[in-house]
Amino acid sequence: MTCSDFFQQGGKAGTVEIRTRITVVIKMANVSQPFLTGIFGKLNFVHACSFNDNEELILWATEYARKHGLKIHIHLAESEREDLDCKAAHGGLSPVEYLEALGVLGPDVIAAHTLWLSEHDIELLGKYHVNCVHNINSNTKLASGYKFKWKELTDAGANVCLGTDGCASSNNLDMLETMKTTALFQKAWRKDPSALPLQTLMDMATVNGAK
Repeated sequence: MTCSDFFQQGGKAGTVEIRTRITVVIKMANVSQPFLTGIFGKLNFVHACSFNDNEELILWATEYARKHGLKIHIHLAESEREDLDCKAAHGGLSPVEYLEALGVLGPDVIAAHTLWLSEHDIELLGKYHVNCVHNINSNTKLASGYKFKWKELTDAGANVCLGTDGCASSNNLDMLETMKTTALFQKAWRKDPSALPLQTLMDMATVNGAK
């Protein structure tokens, strides 16, 4: 796995070094740790950040992942600030629109958060069958927001899942707590006690994440 820290170093020399580092990490994880790959499959995430990183490296990470049959994991549309900064830096494009322009979106993309979305963003995530992961405990702890459009995303064609984000931003990795909190917030902000039926919630926490 590579993290956004790798992407935040500029310059040609830094770019080459980062590419080398990423390649080495992935090869070591996949080849040198058979006990891990035997349980989880090969290491399959390349993690980039959508609006404040080196565009060249985002494109390289995407190409590398697809060339080697890896998934692309990215935090996307997590906060209002991210949305505003991206639009200011990229001619009015939202984070989702920016990634579409770069050719990143696809069914091999695991997009964490996808919280601050326009109707057009939702259409794009559905069109490319992106895997959208809701992290309610993290989003509320960090005051990022809570109005996750799971139904709209599902209806558009996206695959919607649940996650916890990291312990630092959600205090634990408890999926049962995540399920309960997700359901409660959906009922509250939609003003509908029947919002997010149990079977749908179960699917988001289990089989959808396995797709």
